[in-house]
Amino acid sequence: MYVYSYCIECKHTVVPKEILANVKHSFNVINSDFDSPYKFVLSDFYVRDNKMFLDIAYVTNDATSEYLQDLNKLKKGS
Repeated sequence: MYVYSYCIECKHTVVPKEILANVKHSFNVINSDFDSPYKFVLSDFYVRDNKMFLDIAYVTNDATSEYLQDLNKLKKGS
């Protein structure tokens, strides 16, 4: 399973909706330009205490796909 977690400290006030829209757009560009059957997926995103947290999945196998499906089920249940 390929999932990477990042924490980025922000020196300025961030607007989560704007950041999320930019990140999603960037992933769409990367995935459309990337000549591979595998895709990058933003699996989690939140901002807390001027820190931006991102979980990025590189979907290359069934285990990663199943992990993302499980996350979606959990998010729908909350």
